[in-house]
Amino acid sequence: MKLGAGFDTRAYRLPALYDIPVWEVNQLENIKAKQGRLCKVLGKIPSHIKLVAINLDLEDPGTILESHGYSTKQADLFHI
Repeated sequence: MKLGAGFDTRAYRLPALYDIPVWEVNQLENIKAKQGRLCKVLGKIPSHIKLVAINLDLEDPGTILESHGYSTKQADLFHI
């Protein structure tokens, strides 16, 4: 599992990450912008990618990630 944010493109460029679940966490407006760009460039969001909108001032990251299929029972890599 990889956690990315912003306009990081490693999950789309590196073949080693094609089969690894990726949760990208960012503010709603950034998630919408990235979603639009991905659909324009790739035609759709790859199935291993989860774009997760969050308001870090009001929401708990763990709860939000779990609601998008994230599990703490596996090894993780966090890229910030």
